[in-house]
Amino acid sequence: MLLVQAASRVILTAERIVDAIPGERRARSTFVSRLWVDHVVEAPRGGGFSAVFPDYRFDLPQLMDYQKNATDRSWLSQHIASA
Repeated sequence: MLLVQAASRVILTAERIVDAIPGERRARSTFVSRLWVDHVVEAPRGGGFSAVFPDYRFDLPQLMDYQKNATDRSWLSQHIASA
């Protein structure tokens, strides 16, 4: 939370934007006051090949493909464009 408060600009990303957090998830949530947020970006599957529970699991084959090819500028440009 200190990083949010110390930042000159805060951009919050989320898998989806909802009106309210369901009661059972509230206890596991991270709260960031809207007073500290400059922009909110809805980024479905924004976690890429990492896991975002319960929406999707870690994708090891995609991670290995990224690790193998990320130094290739052409591949990386195509990977980013298809995301």
